[in-house]
Amino acid sequence: MNIPEQVINEAQHLINEYGRYFKYLGNHEGQEAWLFVFPDDATVGFPFLYLFKDGEAMEITGLHVFDFIDLYVKDVEEPDIE
Repeated sequence: MNIPEQVINEAQHLINEYGRYFKYLGNHEGQEAWLFVFPDDATVGFPFLYLFKDGEAMEITGLHVFDFIDLYVKDVEEPDIE
């Protein structure tokens, strides 16, 4: 699955630092979710999730990121990394 350009633009600060690695989590009510994957040796805090809908991307991080992730991964196997 292709990562939307809007998601890449929103995550550019992370891509510049760590590379371009995402997990596609799925679609919930027309909103797609992409999780940024940090390298194993990176020490980071909260995950960065990118929501994409109607041609727009939004970055979600902090405490509420897990509420969004839960919408997508309840009964999903390990997603592919792109």
